[in-house]
Amino acid sequence: MDINYVEFEKYLEARHNKKVFIDCDNTITKEDVAKIRLLMKDYPTTEVLSCIKSTSSGIINEKFLIETECSLCNNTTYEKISKTKLSAYLKDTKYVCEKCKQEELEKRKEKSIQTQVDSTLQYIDTYLTPTNTWKDGVKTYDKINRLQSFSVDRSVISDYIKSMDYYDFLKTPYWKAITEKKRKQAGFKCQMCGNGGMLSVHHRTYDIHGSELYNMNDLIVLCDSCHKKFHNIKK
Repeated sequence: MDINYVEFEKYLEARHNKKVFIDCDNTITKEDVAKIRLLMKDYPTTEVLSCIKSTSSGIINEKFLIETECSLCNNTTYEKISKTKLSAYLKDTKYVCEKCKQEELEKRKEKSIQTQVDSTLQYIDTYLTPTNTWKDGVKTYDKINRLQSFSVDRSVISDYIKSMDYYDFLKTPYWKAITEKKRKQAGFKCQMCGNGGMLSVHHRTYDIHGSELYNMNDLIVLCDSCHKKFHNIKK
């Protein structure tokens, strides 16, 4: 079969000389947007967008003046946007104006803050109440993971712990989980003499009191004998 070069050349000519129907000198109204979107339903999107010229009068990255309508507040405004943003706007019918975006952002921030407040109060009620205990069978790893997974205000937690009676603090699920982890890390041996037996977890410095969970390297596992020596050394 012979190649039809006449039709071939006509096609190449048409592809080479694509027509431009919209350029930067046009103001694109809401009615224009609606019509273009209808065309995009009947024809390939890339073909419709190729009829939009991205430069005008030799100026690179010229902006298009377009009438936008917010899908939330329905307010209309004129904006100058690039061809890339224009293409995105024509394809997306859920356009949100800057004012609504900012309001939505503020709402999310307020919700996030309230969520953190609620989470912090729940944390205190669950893990910093001396009469509470861990359920039987909960592994050390899971206890620490639960303590760390809460989205809390650390400064509030720290201040609350510092305000507690110290002996009440030692009874909390928070402290018991930390001491359990430290003993396991130390192999259930004193970190000064290496002996086993009755072991306690002590602060190398009380500057970390209230944030022990995030400063476990400043805690040390000691037997009673070394505990006395440790405090003598500190003195």
